[in-house]
Amino acid sequence: MKPNKNFYDLKDSEKLFMITVNQEVHIGNKKIEFPTFPFFHQDSMVTVCAHADMWMVANIMHKKYELDEISIEKLVSGISPSGSGRNIPSEGLTMEQLAYSIQANRWYARIKYFSNKSDNHTIIQNVDKIMQYIDSSIESGIPCMLAFNNHVIVIAGHTVTGNKEREYIIFDDSGHHIMSMFNEPEPKFSIKVSLKKLSETLLDIKNDIFLLCPEFERVYFPLKSVHQMMRLLGIGISKNMKISKDIRNTLTDIIKNKNYRTLIIDCKKLKTFFSENNINTFNECSLPHYIWFVEMYSGERGNPDSVIGYMLFDASAHQSDFKYSFITDCNGKIIIKPVICGKEKVMSLLEEFK
Repeated sequence: MKPNKNFYDLKDSEKLFMITVNQEVHIGNKKIEFPTFPFFHQDSMVTVCAHADMWMVANIMHKKYELDEISIEKLVSGISPSGSGRNIPSEGLTMEQLAYSIQANRWYARIKYFSNKSDNHTIIQNVDKIMQYIDSSIESGIPCMLAFNNHVIVIAGHTVTGNKEREYIIFDDSGHHIMSMFNEPEPKFSIKVSLKKLSETLLDIKNDIFLLCPEFERVYFPLKSVHQMMRLLGIGISKNMKISKDIRNTLTDIIKNKNYRTLIIDCKKLKTFFSENNINTFNECSLPHYIWFVEMYSGERGNPDSVIGYMLFDASAHQSDFKYSFITDCNGKIIIKPVICGKEKVMSLLEEFK
């Protein structure tokens, strides 16, 4: 599917950002190449929703990040036997079977499990965590799979509306959740769902929720560790009397209210981004392959005019290394400030479509 604003009924003032890969179509002796989302559909015999969604994600990770290609044959053959014996006809997959198949095909994913059988406060916290993981994944250009009520959907992007609220682009190979959970009158294969609607839907689910996010091999410092590091940093800043009161309060509020974006990024793309923003303090630095890039905002999240600084963490650090996982610039600074030149950008690994 080639994304366009008309399909999602977006206004001129709304922006559409999606994860895509270049796809070739051959018609006679002509080749047409365009950015698209690779949509696959289950056959309900060999493949069901989990196979189809995993194939979508695998296709993107192969073409966009050069991970090993996973064909549907490899995906099916890598699945551990089900409790009923044969895997064909398929009766569906557990997250454990998906994880086994991914590992068997030599690439990695982090699966987060959330139980909605707790008290209301814990459930609200769980949904907040799910949305943080989704935002970090898709804004890093990595699609994620959300499984609940015995079905799976793929989240592959978001819009930015006139009132600045995000709406998430979801793909549903059969349209089951689009009808049953998001109240569409027909089984569409892709819709946009508001942050409020998606959160409310997850809050109402009475059973378990799983989130699968592909992960690069050399990432050992997970997003959970980044969040813990930010909490510790907030505590440290609030007690540091060497920092002026205004700056101390601003940084503490940003961390407390989670007014930041957290992206996993290749160091080559990071250096290009810094160069475009006239930040030259990393030109001669040797950086790890993958870096957690934390973009902090004093105002509207995602607004270049509200960026007050960046923090970098070594994504290959030990998961419990809260002392040496910081990456400082050549001047030893932890918080890198943008150069004020009127051309600041936010880090974007999603493509914008008209």
